[in-house]
Amino acid sequence: MASQTASRVLMLFFVVLLILLLILRSEARSLKQTRIDSRLLLNDLGYDKYKLEYFRHESIFDSGTRRVSPGGPDPNHN
Repeated sequence: MASQTASRVLMLFFVVLLILLLILRSEARSLKQTRIDSRLLLNDLGYDKYKLEYFRHESIFDSGTRRVSPGGPDPNHN
């Protein structure tokens, strides 16, 4: 009986210790800066500078050619 109680207490201790370690080791940062540089943020997230420039250029100069109009109202609707 005593060994079961001791093993439960030991298991509870390890669970609490594991939770505390996970909380203390988290790498969350508060963003207290008033201005965030979006290019630095995207670079930190792993986006390539040249691909972003390509897509920005495509969105500015080639925006009208990729747009398609919808097929219109569905004749079977209503």
